[in-house]
Amino acid sequence: MKRDKLYIFLLCVLNAFTVFNRAYGINVIIFIIPLLIFLYKYLKANNLIANRNGLLFMIPITILSSSYFIYDNVFTRLNYIAIPVLYILMYIFTIRKEYNLFGIIGDSLTILFAPFGCIGKMFSSLSKDLKVVIKEENRKKILSILIVSPIVLIILVLLGSADTVFGNLFKDLFEYIDLLHNLGSFILKSLFALVLFIYLASTMVFLKEYQNAQIIDTTFGIKIEEYTMKVLLTSLNVIYVVFDIIQINSLMLHRVSQDINYAEYARSGFFQLMVISLINIVIILLSKKSKETKYNRNMSLVMIGLTFIIIVSSFMRMYLYESAFGYTILRLGVYIILITEVILFVPTIMYILNKKINIIRSYAMIITAVYTVINIFSADRVITINNLNRDEKMNYLDVTYLENHHYDNLPLLIDFYKECKDETIKNELKTYFNNMINESKNEEFNILEFNLSKKHGLEKLKSISL
Repeated sequence: MKRDKLYIFLLCVLNAFTVFNRAYGINVIIFIIPLLIFLYKYLKANNLIANRNGLLFMIPITILSSSYFIYDNVFTRLNYIAIPVLYILMYIFTIRKEYNLFGIIGDSLTILFAPFGCIGKMFSSLSKDLKVVIKEENRKKILSILIVSPIVLIILVLLGSADTVFGNLFKDLFEYIDLLHNLGSFILKSLFALVLFIYLASTMVFLKEYQNAQIIDTTFGIKIEEYTMKVLLTSLNVIYVVFDIIQINSLMLHRVSQDINYAEYARSGFFQLMVISLINIVIILLSKKSKETKYNRNMSLVMIGLTFIIIVSSFMRMYLYESAFGYTILRLGVYIILITEVILFVPTIMYILNKKINIIRSYAMIITAVYTVINIFSADRVITINNLNRDEKMNYLDVTYLENHHYDNLPLLIDFYKECKDETIKNELKTYFNNMINESKNEEFNILEFNLSKKHGLEKLKSISL
Protein backbone atom coordinates (compact mmCIF):
# COMPACT_ATOMS: atom_id res chain seq x y z
CA MET A 1 0.00 0.00 0.00
CA LYS A 2 2.91 2.36 0.76
CA ARG A 3 4.31 1.84 -2.75
CA ASP A 4 0.87 2.43 -4.25
CA LYS A 5 0.58 5.77 -2.48
CA LEU A 6 4.06 6.77 -3.59
CA TYR A 7 3.27 5.83 -7.20
CA ILE A 8 0.01 7.80 -7.06
CA PHE A 9 1.87 10.78 -5.60
CA LEU A 10 4.41 10.68 -8.44
CA LEU A 11 1.58 10.44 -10.99
CA CYS A 12 -0.10 13.49 -9.47
CA VAL A 13 3.15 15.45 -9.62
CA LEU A 14 3.63 14.31 -13.22
CA ASN A 15 0.12 15.50 -14.10
CA ALA A 16 0.48 18.84 -12.30
CA PHE A 17 3.75 19.78 -13.98
CA THR A 18 3.22 18.31 -17.46
CA VAL A 19 -0.56 18.47 -18.12
CA PHE A 20 -2.24 20.89 -15.70
CA ASN A 21 -2.74 24.42 -17.06
CA ARG A 22 -0.95 23.56 -20.33
CA ALA A 23 -2.03 23.05 -23.91
CA TYR A 24 -2.68 19.36 -24.52
CA GLY A 25 -0.22 17.53 -26.72
CA ILE A 26 2.19 14.66 -26.17
CA ASN A 27 1.94 15.36 -22.42
CA VAL A 28 -1.48 13.65 -22.27
CA ILE A 29 -0.18 10.27 -23.38
CA ILE A 30 2.86 10.69 -21.10
CA PHE A 31 0.43 10.83 -18.17
CA ILE A 32 -2.23 8.36 -19.36
CA ILE A 33 0.07 5.38 -20.02
CA PRO A 34 1.59 5.25 -16.48
CA LEU A 35 -1.90 5.75 -15.01
CA LEU A 36 -3.27 2.79 -17.02
CA ILE A 37 -0.34 0.61 -15.96
CA PHE A 38 -0.86 1.50 -12.30
CA LEU A 39 -4.61 0.91 -12.44
CA TYR A 40 -4.15 -2.51 -14.03
CA LYS A 41 -1.53 -3.55 -11.47
CA TYR A 42 -3.64 -2.26 -8.60
CA LEU A 43 -6.77 -4.09 -9.74
CA LYS A 44 -4.79 -7.29 -10.25
CA ALA A 45 -2.92 -7.09 -6.94
CA ASN A 46 -6.19 -6.62 -5.02
CA ASN A 47 -8.07 -9.37 -6.90
CA LEU A 48 -10.57 -6.87 -8.30
CA ILE A 49 -10.56 -8.24 -11.86
CA ALA A 50 -13.81 -10.17 -12.28
CA ASN A 51 -14.10 -9.72 -16.05
CA ARG A 52 -10.94 -9.22 -18.12
CA ASN A 53 -12.97 -7.97 -21.09
CA GLY A 54 -13.35 -4.69 -19.25
CA LEU A 55 -9.62 -4.12 -19.66
CA LEU A 56 -10.21 -3.76 -23.41
CA PHE A 57 -11.25 -0.17 -22.65
CA MET A 58 -7.53 0.53 -22.26
CA ILE A 59 -7.23 0.43 -26.06
CA PRO A 60 -9.65 3.28 -26.85
CA ILE A 61 -8.31 5.27 -23.87
CA THR A 62 -4.81 5.03 -25.32
CA ILE A 63 -5.97 5.91 -28.84
CA LEU A 64 -8.00 8.92 -27.67
CA SER A 65 -5.07 10.13 -25.56
CA SER A 66 -2.78 9.85 -28.58
CA SER A 67 -5.14 12.09 -30.58
CA TYR A 68 -3.89 15.09 -28.58
CA PHE A 69 -0.42 14.41 -29.98
CA ILE A 70 -1.53 13.74 -33.57
CA TYR A 71 -4.58 15.93 -34.29
CA ASP A 72 -5.98 19.36 -33.49
CA ASN A 73 -9.77 19.31 -33.96
CA VAL A 74 -13.08 19.41 -32.12
CA PHE A 75 -12.99 15.74 -31.07
CA THR A 76 -9.86 16.31 -29.02
CA ARG A 77 -12.00 18.74 -26.99
CA LEU A 78 -14.78 16.17 -26.60
CA ASN A 79 -12.21 13.74 -25.26
CA TYR A 80 -12.01 15.84 -22.08
CA ILE A 81 -15.24 14.05 -21.20
CA ALA A 82 -14.83 10.81 -23.17
CA ILE A 83 -11.58 9.68 -21.53
CA PRO A 84 -12.80 9.97 -17.90
CA VAL A 85 -16.06 8.22 -18.88
CA LEU A 86 -14.07 5.36 -20.42
CA TYR A 87 -11.98 5.08 -17.24
CA ILE A 88 -15.16 4.69 -15.20
CA LEU A 89 -16.59 2.12 -17.64
CA MET A 90 -13.31 0.19 -17.59
CA TYR A 91 -13.51 -0.10 -13.80
CA ILE A 92 -17.18 -1.13 -13.80
CA PHE A 93 -16.89 -3.66 -16.62
CA THR A 94 -13.74 -5.11 -15.05
CA ILE A 95 -14.86 -5.38 -11.45
CA ARG A 96 -18.43 -6.57 -12.09
CA LYS A 97 -19.44 -9.90 -13.60
CA GLU A 98 -23.01 -8.75 -14.11
CA TYR A 99 -24.38 -5.28 -14.72
CA ASN A 100 -27.20 -3.40 -16.37
CA LEU A 101 -27.82 0.23 -17.20
CA PHE A 102 -29.04 1.18 -13.73
CA GLY A 103 -26.22 -0.69 -12.03
CA ILE A 104 -23.69 1.16 -14.21
CA ILE A 105 -25.23 4.52 -13.29
CA GLY A 106 -25.15 3.58 -9.60
CA ASP A 107 -21.54 2.39 -9.76
CA SER A 108 -20.50 5.52 -11.68
CA LEU A 109 -21.93 7.77 -8.99
CA THR A 110 -20.28 5.62 -6.33
CA ILE A 111 -16.87 5.80 -7.99
CA LEU A 112 -17.09 9.57 -8.40
CA PHE A 113 -18.34 10.55 -4.95
CA ALA A 114 -17.66 7.70 -2.49
CA PRO A 115 -13.88 8.48 -2.30
CA PHE A 116 -14.74 11.76 -0.55
CA GLY A 117 -16.07 9.68 2.34
CA CYS A 118 -12.77 7.79 2.52
CA ILE A 119 -10.48 10.81 2.87
CA GLY A 120 -10.23 10.35 6.66
CA LYS A 121 -9.28 6.69 6.31
CA MET A 122 -6.74 7.63 3.63
CA PHE A 123 -5.00 10.14 5.92
CA SER A 124 -5.07 7.64 8.77
CA SER A 125 -3.45 5.02 6.53
CA LEU A 126 -0.94 7.56 5.24
CA SER A 127 -0.01 8.55 8.78
CA LYS A 128 0.65 4.91 9.70
CA ASP A 129 2.81 4.47 6.62
CA LEU A 130 4.86 7.55 7.49
CA LYS A 131 5.34 6.34 11.06
CA VAL A 132 6.81 3.12 9.75
CA VAL A 133 9.08 4.82 7.24
CA ILE A 134 10.14 7.92 9.20
CA LYS A 135 11.19 8.08 12.84
CA GLU A 136 9.28 10.40 15.16
CA GLU A 137 12.15 12.87 15.52
CA ASN A 138 12.81 13.08 11.76
CA ARG A 139 9.09 13.30 11.08
CA LYS A 140 8.85 16.47 13.18
CA LYS A 141 11.84 17.99 11.36
CA ILE A 142 10.39 17.22 7.93
CA LEU A 143 7.04 18.67 8.96
CA SER A 144 8.76 21.83 10.22
CA ILE A 145 10.64 22.25 6.93
CA LEU A 146 7.46 21.74 4.88
CA ILE A 147 5.68 24.41 6.92
CA VAL A 148 8.52 26.96 7.13
CA SER A 149 9.95 26.74 3.58
CA PRO A 150 6.99 28.09 1.58
CA ILE A 151 6.44 30.87 4.15
CA VAL A 152 10.09 31.96 3.97
CA LEU A 153 10.07 31.89 0.13
CA ILE A 154 6.89 33.97 -0.06
CA ILE A 155 8.30 36.56 2.38
CA LEU A 156 11.56 36.76 0.39
CA VAL A 157 9.67 37.33 -2.86
CA LEU A 158 7.46 40.02 -1.35
CA LEU A 159 10.39 41.83 0.24
CA GLY A 160 12.47 41.51 -2.93
CA SER A 161 9.65 43.05 -4.94
CA ALA A 162 9.29 45.89 -2.43
CA ASP A 163 12.99 46.78 -2.26
CA THR A 164 15.40 46.48 -5.20
CA VAL A 165 18.53 46.51 -3.01
CA PHE A 166 17.16 43.72 -0.84
CA GLY A 167 16.05 41.83 -3.95
CA ASN A 168 19.57 41.98 -5.40
CA LEU A 169 20.87 40.10 -2.35
CA PHE A 170 18.87 37.10 -3.45
CA LYS A 171 19.11 37.72 -7.19
CA ASP A 172 20.92 34.46 -7.93
CA LEU A 173 18.37 32.48 -5.95
CA PHE A 174 15.47 34.11 -7.74
CA GLU A 175 17.02 33.62 -11.17
CA TYR A 176 17.81 29.98 -10.45
CA ILE A 177 14.22 29.04 -9.75
CA ASP A 178 12.60 31.95 -11.62
CA LEU A 179 10.58 32.47 -8.48
CA LEU A 180 9.51 36.03 -9.13
CA HIS A 181 7.60 35.01 -12.25
CA ASN A 182 6.56 31.46 -11.54
CA LEU A 183 5.87 31.25 -7.82
CA GLY A 184 2.12 31.61 -8.32
CA SER A 185 2.11 28.93 -11.02
CA PHE A 186 4.30 26.64 -8.89
CA ILE A 187 2.02 27.01 -5.87
CA LEU A 188 -1.09 26.41 -8.01
CA LYS A 189 0.40 23.26 -9.55
CA SER A 190 1.51 22.00 -6.14
CA LEU A 191 -1.98 22.54 -4.72
CA PHE A 192 -3.50 20.75 -7.73
CA ALA A 193 -1.11 17.81 -7.26
CA LEU A 194 -2.04 17.66 -3.56
CA VAL A 195 -5.81 17.73 -4.23
CA LEU A 196 -5.48 15.12 -7.00
CA PHE A 197 -3.39 12.90 -4.71
CA ILE A 198 -5.96 13.11 -1.90
CA TYR A 199 -8.76 12.15 -4.30
CA LEU A 200 -6.91 9.30 -6.05
CA ALA A 201 -5.46 7.90 -2.82
CA SER A 202 -8.94 7.97 -1.28
CA THR A 203 -10.22 6.19 -4.38
CA MET A 204 -7.63 3.46 -3.78
CA VAL A 205 -8.89 3.04 -0.22
CA PHE A 206 -12.46 2.85 -1.52
CA LEU A 207 -11.62 0.23 -4.16
CA LYS A 208 -9.79 -1.93 -1.65
CA GLU A 209 -12.21 -1.72 1.25
CA TYR A 210 -15.47 -1.47 -0.67
CA GLN A 211 -14.78 -3.67 -3.67
CA ASN A 212 -18.10 -5.42 -3.22
CA ALA A 213 -20.06 -2.23 -2.65
CA GLN A 214 -22.81 -1.24 -5.02
CA ILE A 215 -25.35 1.49 -4.36
CA ILE A 216 -27.95 0.24 -6.84
CA ASP A 217 -28.76 -3.43 -7.21
CA THR A 218 -27.94 -4.65 -10.73
CA THR A 219 -31.22 -6.56 -10.83
CA PHE A 220 -33.13 -3.29 -10.51
CA GLY A 221 -34.83 -1.94 -13.60
CA ILE A 222 -37.90 -0.16 -14.87
CA LYS A 223 -40.69 -2.62 -15.56
CA ILE A 224 -43.80 -1.66 -17.49
CA GLU A 225 -46.96 -3.70 -17.15
CA GLU A 226 -47.50 -6.09 -20.08
CA TYR A 227 -50.76 -4.56 -21.32
CA THR A 228 -49.33 -1.03 -21.16
CA MET A 229 -46.32 -2.09 -23.24
CA LYS A 230 -48.61 -3.88 -25.71
CA VAL A 231 -50.69 -0.73 -26.21
CA LEU A 232 -47.55 1.46 -26.45
CA LEU A 233 -45.85 -0.73 -29.07
CA THR A 234 -49.04 -1.11 -31.13
CA SER A 235 -49.89 2.59 -31.06
CA LEU A 236 -46.39 3.72 -32.01
CA ASN A 237 -46.07 1.15 -34.78
CA VAL A 238 -49.37 2.29 -36.34
CA ILE A 239 -48.15 5.89 -36.24
CA TYR A 240 -44.78 4.92 -37.70
CA VAL A 241 -46.38 2.92 -40.53
CA VAL A 242 -48.34 6.02 -41.59
CA PHE A 243 -45.27 8.23 -41.17
CA ASP A 244 -43.01 5.85 -43.14
CA ILE A 245 -45.50 5.62 -46.00
CA ILE A 246 -45.43 9.41 -46.22
CA GLN A 247 -41.62 9.39 -46.13
CA ILE A 248 -41.37 6.85 -48.95
CA ASN A 249 -43.96 8.66 -51.05
CA SER A 250 -42.83 12.23 -50.41
CA LEU A 251 -39.13 12.16 -49.65
CA MET A 252 -37.90 9.16 -51.61
CA LEU A 253 -40.34 9.33 -54.55
CA HIS A 254 -40.47 13.16 -54.63
CA ARG A 255 -44.26 13.20 -54.46
CA VAL A 256 -45.39 16.25 -52.51
CA SER A 257 -48.37 18.55 -52.92
CA GLN A 258 -47.93 21.66 -55.02
CA ASP A 259 -48.29 24.02 -52.06
CA ILE A 260 -45.25 22.47 -50.32
CA ASN A 261 -41.69 23.42 -51.29
CA TYR A 262 -39.87 20.11 -51.70
CA ALA A 263 -36.44 21.55 -50.89
CA GLU A 264 -37.65 23.07 -47.62
CA TYR A 265 -39.65 19.92 -46.80
CA ALA A 266 -36.67 17.64 -47.36
CA ARG A 267 -34.20 19.83 -45.47
CA SER A 268 -36.01 19.74 -42.14
CA GLY A 269 -36.81 17.39 -39.32
CA PHE A 270 -33.61 15.32 -39.27
CA PHE A 271 -32.81 16.14 -35.63
CA GLN A 272 -36.34 15.25 -34.51
CA LEU A 273 -36.23 11.95 -36.40
CA MET A 274 -32.83 11.12 -34.92
CA VAL A 275 -34.17 11.64 -31.39
CA ILE A 276 -37.28 9.54 -32.16
CA SER A 277 -35.13 6.67 -33.38
CA LEU A 278 -33.11 6.80 -30.13
CA ILE A 279 -36.33 6.79 -28.08
CA ASN A 280 -37.53 3.74 -30.00
CA ILE A 281 -34.43 1.78 -29.05
CA VAL A 282 -35.06 2.60 -25.38
CA ILE A 283 -38.71 1.50 -25.69
CA ILE A 284 -37.64 -1.80 -27.26
CA LEU A 285 -35.24 -2.43 -24.37
CA LEU A 286 -37.96 -1.61 -21.85
CA SER A 287 -40.32 -4.05 -23.55
CA LYS A 288 -37.97 -6.84 -22.52
CA LYS A 289 -38.33 -5.74 -18.90
CA SER A 290 -42.09 -6.23 -18.97
CA LYS A 291 -43.70 -9.68 -19.04
CA GLU A 292 -42.46 -10.98 -22.35
CA THR A 293 -45.01 -12.24 -24.87
CA LYS A 294 -44.77 -13.33 -28.47
CA TYR A 295 -46.91 -10.37 -29.53
CA ASN A 296 -44.66 -7.80 -27.83
CA ARG A 297 -41.58 -9.49 -29.26
CA ASN A 298 -43.02 -9.34 -32.79
CA MET A 299 -44.07 -5.71 -32.28
CA SER A 300 -40.53 -4.90 -31.16
CA LEU A 301 -39.11 -6.44 -34.34
CA VAL A 302 -41.62 -4.46 -36.41
CA MET A 303 -40.55 -1.30 -34.61
CA ILE A 304 -36.93 -2.06 -35.52
CA GLY A 305 -37.87 -2.17 -39.20
CA LEU A 306 -39.94 1.00 -39.02
CA THR A 307 -37.21 2.77 -37.07
CA PHE A 308 -34.72 1.82 -39.78
CA ILE A 309 -36.89 3.63 -42.35
CA ILE A 310 -37.01 6.66 -40.02
CA ILE A 311 -33.20 6.62 -39.82
CA VAL A 312 -32.93 6.41 -43.62
CA SER A 313 -35.31 9.35 -43.87
CA SER A 314 -33.28 11.36 -41.37
CA PHE A 315 -30.08 10.46 -43.23
CA MET A 316 -31.53 11.60 -46.56
CA ARG A 317 -32.80 14.85 -45.08
CA MET A 318 -29.39 15.58 -43.59
CA TYR A 319 -27.69 14.74 -46.89
CA LEU A 320 -29.93 17.18 -48.76
CA TYR A 321 -29.41 19.85 -46.11
CA GLU A 322 -25.63 19.36 -46.11
CA SER A 323 -25.54 19.41 -49.93
CA ALA A 324 -27.25 22.80 -49.89
CA PHE A 325 -25.52 24.46 -46.95
CA GLY A 326 -22.25 22.58 -46.50
CA TYR A 327 -20.58 20.39 -43.91
CA THR A 328 -20.31 21.31 -40.22
CA ILE A 329 -19.20 19.32 -37.20
CA LEU A 330 -22.81 19.13 -35.98
CA ARG A 331 -24.03 17.75 -39.31
CA LEU A 332 -21.20 15.24 -39.39
CA GLY A 333 -22.16 14.25 -35.86
CA VAL A 334 -25.73 13.49 -37.02
CA TYR A 335 -24.36 11.11 -39.68
CA ILE A 336 -22.21 9.36 -37.08
CA ILE A 337 -25.09 8.95 -34.62
CA LEU A 338 -27.41 7.56 -37.31
CA ILE A 339 -24.81 5.05 -38.51
CA THR A 340 -24.15 4.01 -34.91
CA GLU A 341 -27.88 3.45 -34.36
CA VAL A 342 -28.01 1.11 -37.36
CA ILE A 343 -25.07 -0.89 -35.98
CA LEU A 344 -26.82 -1.07 -32.59
CA PHE A 345 -29.76 -2.79 -34.30
CA VAL A 346 -27.69 -5.99 -34.60
CA PRO A 347 -27.35 -6.71 -30.85
CA THR A 348 -30.84 -5.28 -30.28
CA ILE A 349 -32.43 -7.83 -32.64
CA MET A 350 -30.42 -10.61 -31.00
CA TYR A 351 -31.62 -9.36 -27.62
CA ILE A 352 -35.26 -9.38 -28.75
CA LEU A 353 -34.89 -12.95 -30.05
CA ASN A 354 -33.68 -14.05 -26.60
CA LYS A 355 -30.14 -14.73 -27.72
CA LYS A 356 -27.65 -14.88 -24.87
CA ILE A 357 -26.17 -11.43 -25.19
CA ASN A 358 -25.29 -8.75 -22.68
CA ILE A 359 -26.98 -5.82 -24.37
CA ILE A 360 -25.41 -3.10 -22.19
CA ARG A 361 -21.89 -4.38 -22.78
CA SER A 362 -22.58 -4.71 -26.51
CA TYR A 363 -23.86 -1.13 -26.70
CA ALA A 364 -20.90 0.17 -24.70
CA MET A 365 -18.39 -1.66 -26.90
CA ILE A 366 -20.01 -0.51 -30.17
CA ILE A 367 -20.35 3.14 -29.11
CA THR A 368 -16.78 3.17 -27.78
CA ALA A 369 -15.47 1.55 -30.98
CA VAL A 370 -17.30 4.04 -33.23
CA TYR A 371 -16.11 7.02 -31.18
CA THR A 372 -12.55 5.70 -31.21
CA VAL A 373 -12.59 5.17 -34.98
CA ILE A 374 -13.79 8.72 -35.69
CA ASN A 375 -10.93 9.99 -33.54
CA ILE A 376 -8.45 8.16 -35.78
CA PHE A 377 -9.56 10.35 -38.69
CA SER A 378 -9.45 14.12 -38.51
CA ALA A 379 -12.99 15.55 -38.45
CA ASP A 380 -11.75 18.97 -39.55
CA ARG A 381 -10.06 17.48 -42.61
CA VAL A 382 -13.20 15.54 -43.57
CA ILE A 383 -15.35 18.68 -43.22
CA THR A 384 -12.89 20.86 -45.14
CA ILE A 385 -12.43 18.36 -47.99
CA ASN A 386 -16.20 18.00 -48.46
CA ASN A 387 -16.79 21.76 -48.35
CA LEU A 388 -14.01 22.41 -50.87
CA ASN A 389 -15.42 19.75 -53.20
CA ARG A 390 -18.85 21.32 -52.81
CA ASP A 391 -17.35 24.71 -53.70
CA GLU A 392 -16.14 23.32 -57.04
CA LYS A 393 -19.71 22.23 -57.90
CA MET A 394 -21.73 25.11 -56.46
CA ASN A 395 -19.16 27.92 -56.46
CA TYR A 396 -19.93 28.80 -52.83
CA LEU A 397 -17.69 28.36 -49.79
CA ASP A 398 -18.32 29.39 -46.20
CA VAL A 399 -14.65 30.10 -45.57
CA THR A 400 -15.38 31.78 -42.22
CA TYR A 401 -16.57 28.46 -40.76
CA LEU A 402 -13.40 26.72 -41.90
CA GLU A 403 -11.25 29.34 -40.18
CA ASN A 404 -11.62 27.60 -36.82
CA HIS A 405 -8.05 28.07 -35.55
CA HIS A 406 -7.42 24.32 -35.68
CA TYR A 407 -4.33 23.03 -37.45
CA ASP A 408 -5.76 19.84 -38.98
CA ASN A 409 -7.36 21.63 -41.94
CA LEU A 410 -4.68 24.32 -42.32
CA PRO A 411 -2.69 22.51 -45.08
CA LEU A 412 -5.90 22.05 -47.10
CA LEU A 413 -6.78 25.75 -46.78
CA ILE A 414 -3.25 26.70 -47.85
CA ASP A 415 -3.48 24.50 -50.97
CA PHE A 416 -6.89 26.02 -51.74
CA TYR A 417 -5.45 29.53 -51.24
CA LYS A 418 -2.74 28.88 -53.82
CA GLU A 419 -5.30 27.89 -56.47
CA CYS A 420 -8.10 30.29 -55.50
CA LYS A 421 -9.01 33.01 -58.01
CA ASP A 422 -11.59 34.78 -55.82
CA GLU A 423 -9.73 37.79 -54.41
CA THR A 424 -12.24 38.31 -51.60
CA ILE A 425 -11.74 34.78 -50.30
CA LYS A 426 -7.96 35.02 -50.80
CA ASN A 427 -7.78 38.21 -48.74
CA GLU A 428 -9.87 36.67 -45.98
CA LEU A 429 -7.64 33.59 -45.90
CA LYS A 430 -4.54 35.78 -45.98
CA THR A 431 -5.74 37.62 -42.87
CA TYR A 432 -6.50 34.30 -41.18
CA PHE A 433 -3.06 32.88 -42.01
CA ASN A 434 -1.34 35.99 -40.65
CA ASN A 435 -3.33 35.66 -37.42
CA MET A 436 -2.26 32.02 -37.11
CA ILE A 437 1.37 33.00 -37.65
CA ASN A 438 1.17 35.78 -35.05
CA GLU A 439 -0.47 33.42 -32.55
CA SER A 440 2.32 30.89 -33.02
CA LYS A 441 4.98 33.56 -32.55
CA ASN A 442 3.48 34.56 -29.22
CA GLU A 443 3.54 30.97 -27.98
CA GLU A 444 6.63 29.62 -26.29
CA PHE A 445 7.66 26.21 -27.58
CA ASN A 446 7.22 23.45 -25.03
CA ILE A 447 8.03 19.85 -25.86
CA LEU A 448 5.24 18.67 -23.53
CA GLU A 449 2.66 20.48 -25.69
CA PHE A 450 4.10 19.16 -28.98
CA ASN A 451 1.48 18.34 -31.61
CA LEU A 452 2.18 16.83 -35.04
CA SER A 453 -0.74 18.55 -36.75
CA LYS A 454 0.37 21.96 -35.47
CA LYS A 455 3.96 21.35 -36.55
CA HIS A 456 2.91 20.31 -40.07
CA GLY A 457 0.49 23.23 -40.40
CA LEU A 458 3.04 25.86 -39.36
CA GLU A 459 5.64 24.40 -41.72
CA LYS A 460 3.09 24.64 -44.53
CA LEU A 461 2.39 28.28 -43.62
CA LYS A 462 6.06 29.16 -43.93
CA SER A 463 6.10 27.76 -47.46
CA ILE A 464 3.76 30.45 -48.85
CA SER A 465 4.28 34.16 -49.33
CA LEU A 466 1.58 36.38 -47.83
